[in-house]
Amino acid sequence: MKKPGKGSSFKYWLFFLLIIIVQLILARQVVVGVRESHLSEIEQVAERDIAFLSEIVREKLQNRDYLSADFFLKNWGKSHSHRIDKIILEMANGFILSHYQSPEPSRKSYTLSRDVPYSYRGQARLGVRVNLDSVCVHEVECVRNMALLMLFFSVALGLLLGLHLRQRKMAQALSNSENRYREIFNAPNDAILIHDAASGAILDVNRAMLEMFGYGYEAARQQTIVNLSARSSAETLAAVQLKFQKVREQGPQLFEWLSQKRDGQAFWTEVALKEWGFDGRNYIIAVIRDISRRKADEEILATERERLRVTLRSIGDGVMTTDIEGNVVLVNKVAEELSGWSQGEAVGRPLSEVFKLVNDKTGEIVPDPVQRVLDWQKGISLPEHTVLISRNGQRLSIADSAAPIYDRSSQMVGVVVVFRDVTERQKLEKELLKSRKLESVAVLAGGIAHDFNNILAAIMGNLSLALTMVQESAEVYEILQDAEKASLRASDLTQQLLTFAKGGEPVKQAAAIESVVRDSASFVLRGTSVRCDYKFAPDLELALIDAAQISQVIQNLVLNARQAMQSGGVIEIEARNYLQEAASEASLLTPGRYVEIVIKDQGCGIPVELIDKIFDPYFTTKAQGNGLGLAITHSIIRKHGGQIKVAPRSGGGSVFTIYLPTTAAPVMAEPAEVKLSERPPSGLRRILVMDDEAMLRDMVKQILSRFGYEVVLAADGNEALAIYRQARESGAGIDLVIMDLTIPGGMGGKEAMAALKEFDPQAKVIVSSGYSNDPIMAEFEAYGFAAAIVKPFRLADLQAVVARVLAG
Repeated sequence: MKKPGKGSSFKYWLFFLLIIIVQLILARQVVVGVRESHLSEIEQVAERDIAFLSEIVREKLQNRDYLSADFFLKNWGKSHSHRIDKIILEMANGFILSHYQSPEPSRKSYTLSRDVPYSYRGQARLGVRVNLDSVCVHEVECVRNMALLMLFFSVALGLLLGLHLRQRKMAQALSNSENRYREIFNAPNDAILIHDAASGAILDVNRAMLEMFGYGYEAARQQTIVNLSARSSAETLAAVQLKFQKVREQGPQLFEWLSQKRDGQAFWTEVALKEWGFDGRNYIIAVIRDISRRKADEEILATERERLRVTLRSIGDGVMTTDIEGNVVLVNKVAEELSGWSQGEAVGRPLSEVFKLVNDKTGEIVPDPVQRVLDWQKGISLPEHTVLISRNGQRLSIADSAAPIYDRSSQMVGVVVVFRDVTERQKLEKELLKSRKLESVAVLAGGIAHDFNNILAAIMGNLSLALTMVQESAEVYEILQDAEKASLRASDLTQQLLTFAKGGEPVKQAAAIESVVRDSASFVLRGTSVRCDYKFAPDLELALIDAAQISQVIQNLVLNARQAMQSGGVIEIEARNYLQEAASEASLLTPGRYVEIVIKDQGCGIPVELIDKIFDPYFTTKAQGNGLGLAITHSIIRKHGGQIKVAPRSGGGSVFTIYLPTTAAPVMAEPAEVKLSERPPSGLRRILVMDDEAMLRDMVKQILSRFGYEVVLAADGNEALAIYRQARESGAGIDLVIMDLTIPGGMGGKEAMAALKEFDPQAKVIVSSGYSNDPIMAEFEAYGFAAAIVKPFRLADLQAVVARVLAG
């Protein structure tokens, strides 16, 4: 018979053993199940981790922020070293961009990999190896040890405690992962919004979004896209729907958007949209950057660019800029007009194609100024006689300079070319040079003519005196007459020189230009096969001219036209009023009113190469010409304050255009003809003759003495005044004084007359001069003279004027 306790004990121990075995079996099954469940969870966590890492890496690769991608992956691996063994980011070309290796490699691992497309052709591969040895196996061993301990204390209590500890650790891991995700999510300075792709609702936002828009977290999630936009609701909804559609159909979108803060303040943002699928659900991730400052800078830049554009278009010079390759970048308005190329047509073309330069003298191509600046690294100027050939073939003389353009780092980035049209200025300079040449020659001609006039006066006077001493039947009488005629012709030539010279200043009065032109032209054409057609404006104003000099101008021009028309023809003469409103580089005229006279002939014309020379003194193409006609014409017009131009006539011939100032003064009446007595007055009269030429003084003395006058001679004004005072004090007196107007190196007639009138206001004085057009000769009475006589003069002329003054 068995002992009662022994069987029970055996059963107990057997039962306990069975319980232990069952518990061990159950514990093993539980451990295996727990391990497999844990491994599945770890794999899911790893899958989410690699999905999360893929999106972060893709964004950074998309922005080419490779350094940040490498930094992020390595630090992420270190922070998860308890379960991450290795991270590898391999580019499509095999280049390893980032590599992380745990310092303590695991015995058991789980490897995951995923392709990361980040652009149209960009492809990378992200590989992650999970440490199962340190995470899963260690946890299972811990559970196993705990289960063994529980077998000693309480299998059930141990299992419950092990399960509790495992769940707590997993919760802690998930919490840590969530915290790390939040840290990364809130790290960027750009606002990030996660939208539901279907509804557009805001599911999550980062800290930068709250700061940018001024909302709290919960308030931000309750907002709609309409609330965050400064546009109208309808416009915003339509635009957002279109953008979301483009994201789904075309991929990521980047655009500018006018956003609105919580306080209603509008500001410009740059929005990047991307679709992301996760856990079977689609999201739209919006990354928003505040670009208010950039927009303000762009507006300032646009304003400056517009100001520069307006300034360049307003500059009176042509401006072209090029890049470092010599291609046109900018063309201002003046450059467009001069070159014939518009901004749109010129940009991108080589400067040499748009800005064609040649040497006007040689016809050779001028070296490209841009290339010269690039070679020399400094500014340059174009050589003289540079001509720009515009797009339509027009040739323009230009002044040009080119200089390098530097950026902030002092690197040459292009060349600026500045140029101006100097065609008219060069014409004006030639005209001024011509005037100076004429003035220089005029000074010489005036001096020669003055001296020659005095000699000629002595010759003519002596010839006239000789004619009175010879019978008309004598053979020598005819010879003396021929000599006198020759002297008169020489006198005419001298008067031309004096008119050309400074001494030939015009005595200007109001005159009807029509009568002057008709009379002068008709006189020259009388008896020829050439006729004139006149066309005068009915309202033609009076001209302020010296009628005699302008008559000489018309005669010279009509005579030239007649000589150019050997077979006859018609000379067209037109006159009209002309207004010069403002000073111009193309004209020597000052602003004012003028009479414009145009003379057109049908002759052979003037060769272009000779046009600039025809007004030069002594230049002529005629076999028998002296070259003074047009030079004198030019001189007379300039002394009148006018201008003369010449140009070829279309179809043959030449066109001369004259401008003469007008006046509102009335026409002066012609003085009445005074009949002079040729017989000398009765009684002895004393006459003082003042002249610097001794030969002329002696000749005048002989003539006057022949008519019964007593003659006293003086060489200059000082001597004449002394003789006059002495004669007055002695009681003899002087009845008449003949004074030369110009005394080189001494007191002339004008100064002597002023001094004489102070001494004797009743003195009778005749002024004499070789300058017939001197204002004093024309207005002698205004200076106190009783009469005027022009040298050279004949005996009869001198006798008449002396008799008239003494009789008066």
